Amino acid sequence: MFGLGAALALFALAAFTALSVNWSVAPANSWLEANRTLAYAATFAGAIALVRLTAGRWRSVLAGVLVATVAVSVYAVASKVIPETLDAGDTYARCRFRSTTGTRSA
Repeated sequence: MFGLGAALALFALAAFTALSVNWSVAPANSWLEANRTLAYAATFAGAIALVRLTAGRWRSVLAGVLVATVAVSVYAVASKVIPETLDAGDTYARCRFRSTTGTRSA
């Protein structure tokens, strides 16, 4: 099957990254990287499955990817233009730093 070898290699890398938590100097960071690598592997495997399932409908798949990309981009720009719309406890809002004077810096 097309892409199976690459997917298995990526999952093997994810497993090796997860095992590296045992000998890591910073296990918490290694665990985060293991989760990220596993997410990449799962996304890659999902993309392979999507290609195999929708081989004849590639225009619809491309349109769906385009709509999702535009939605994420609009959210990213809106969060920079009007940052108060995000909750201060939001995971993605932590990149904005508020100084003691109340001004916002990037």
